[in-house]
Amino acid sequence: MPDDQNSIAQSPQIPPQASDSEPLSSSRSPSRDVIATLLGMALVVGSLWFAWQRRSVQELTVLPALYTQSDEIKINGFGAHLALPITLCAVVSGTTLLWTPSATNRLALAMAQAACGVACLSIAATRFTLLPGVVLAVCGGSALLYGACERARPLFHHT
Repeated sequence: MPDDQNSIAQSPQIPPQASDSEPLSSSRSPSRDVIATLLGMALVVGSLWFAWQRRSVQELTVLPALYTQSDEIKINGFGAHLALPITLCAVVSGTTLLWTPSATNRLALAMAQAACGVACLSIAATRFTLLPGVVLAVCGGSALLYGACERARPLFHHT
C-alpha cells in the first residue's frame, strides 16, 4: 500500500476544466465594432443582388427578344453599375479589421471605415426608393458607420 500512495502522489496533476458557468474572455468573442462591420459588409454586398431601380418598358430601347408580363423591369445593383463602388467600400471596411486598433492608429482606422459607410449611404440615398437593394444598402452603410463609431469610442470615452 505505501507504494500505491507514493505513485498517486507523484502522478502529474490535471488542471481543472473550465466550467460552462464561467464567462468567456473578451478575446474569444468578437467586439461590437467587428460584428457591426461584418454585418454591414454582408448587407452592402448582398444588396447588389436585389432590385435597385425600376424602369418602365417604354423607357427602354427596342429589345426584340424582351417579353415582360408587367409594365416595369427591376434592375439589380449590377445592372445599375453599382457593383464596383459598393464592393470597394465593403472591401476597404473589411481591411480595417486586419489591424488591431491602438492609440496611434485607432482614429485613422475609424475614419477610413466611416468614409466607406458614408459612401455607401450616399450611394443609396441618391437612388432612394423602397426597393430591397436600396434598403439593404442603407442598413449596411448604417452598420458600417456604427462600427466606425464603436471603433473610435475609446478615444472619446473618459474613465
